[in-house]
Amino acid sequence: MNDNKIGLNVRNIEAWIEALRSGLYTQSRQALNVVSVEPGYTQKGGVGMCCLGVLCNVYKEETGIGEWSEPHGREGRTIAEFITPGHSGERDYLPEDVQAWLGLGKGDRNPFQLGNKNDESEWSFEQIACFLQGVVACAVEHNHKLERMQAEHKLDREEYRRNVLEAVTKAAVAIPIK
Repeated sequence: MNDNKIGLNVRNIEAWIEALRSGLYTQSRQALNVVSVEPGYTQKGGVGMCCLGVLCNVYKEETGIGEWSEPHGREGRTIAEFITPGHSGERDYLPEDVQAWLGLGKGDRNPFQLGNKNDESEWSFEQIACFLQGVVACAVEHNHKLERMQAEHKLDREEYRRNVLEAVTKAAVAIPIK
């Protein structure tokens, strides 16, 4: 069920939030799925996923689509790429299939700059989950307002989608993170 007319799939975002908080994942940086690393690449050491890697795994579990490649070396670490049907592996950003499942526009490989928040700002999975909760709340709130405008034929679907995504992004970025 998609609770948001712009396409953001609230149920799928909530599944991502739940996975980030599950304790099942060790957080890593600079790749979707780090299988082994030299010291300094992961927050807790050993195998880990960045927040976008966790999303790929949630997508795989929920849809039965996609798989992790055989691990291979890259820049002092061993990583696995996420492969979806008809696409080569992705090692750093979201594949198009996962973007669409989340309700993002094509080419939104790093939604809300969360890859940067994970890697460069070193946000914890809990901080990212809190941020995503704000995204859900903002999306629902802004959706109701703009849904009325669309019903009155004041916006075409693409303009409507752009306006809501822009409003959600601006509001979500302003959410204070502990």
